[in-house]
This record gives sequence, C-alpha cells and structure tokens, in this order.
Amino acid sequence: MLRLARENPRWGYVRIVGECRTLGIQVSASSVRRILECLDWTLIWNRHQLRRVLTEYLRHYNAIRPHRSLDLQPPSPSRQLTVVKAPAPAKAEIQRIDVLGGLIHEYRRAA
Repeated sequence: MLRLARENPRWGYVRIVGECRTLGIQVSASSVRRILECLDWTLIWNRHQLRRVLTEYLRHYNAIRPHRSLDLQPPSPSRQLTVVKAPAPAKAEIQRIDVLGGLIHEYRRAA
C-alpha cells in the first residue's frame, strides 16, 4: 500500500484500495487514508522505524480509539473496562499521554 501511494501520488484512496484488492489485500479506503495521514505527519527514516510507527498506530486505533459504529468502544480493548462512580468534575484529573511524539493523544483518568 505504501509503495502504491509513493509511486502514484495522484491516486486517491479508493484507487489504492482497488489495486490492493487486485493483489489479494483486503483494506478499506478509510484505513488507507488514516495510515497515509499518519505517515504524512511523521518522518520515516528506515524500515524499522516504519514498522514501529505503524505498530503503535494500529495499537492505538484498535485498542484505545473509540469507534462510533461500536458505541464508542475500541474494537479490541486493551483491558476490561469497568464502570465506576465518577468523582466530582472539579476533582477529576484527566491525564494526556502523547503517542508517536504527540501525533496522537490518548486521555485517561488519573489515579
């Protein structure tokens, strides 16, 4: 997919998806768009770094990021979520965790 995008900069996401399907790779246009946007904001120097960036992005996308079609739950949550009584808003500390050098922000309630 990355090679197709690099060698054909005028192709849109749907065209890349079609070419991937021709090669036997199933991927959605929205996934192609998200991956390529992620890489637009990150300088990739070598194959090892590319693998690390994509691995971290996919971890975030599948284990942390809420999805509207799944009632704002991630597809594969990294841990079992437990509903607890929320503290008063004034006492609630929200912690931001930067992922990929601040490209992505994850938010969690501080302990």
